[in-house]
Amino acid sequence: MRDFVYREARLADEARYAEWLALWTDDGVYWVPATSDPAASPDLHISHVYDNRGRIETRSSCSRPATATARSPRR
Repeated sequence: MRDFVYREARLADEARYAEWLALWTDDGVYWVPATSDPAASPDLHISHVYDNRGRIETRSSCSRPATATARSPRR
């Protein structure tokens, strides 16, 4: 698991979004709880991120420089 987390973070940090997206299965969930409680549940606790595969794909496409208007605004 640790190797996966490091690989996932490296791909995201290096803006290698196609490779990052390929890590996720159709039933994959990206969850970043807003608590340090190891017994936390995304259904009962606030989360920073709680995305299913569809949302992961949308987040990935919005992060690409060509489509990220905040990174390259139009005049």
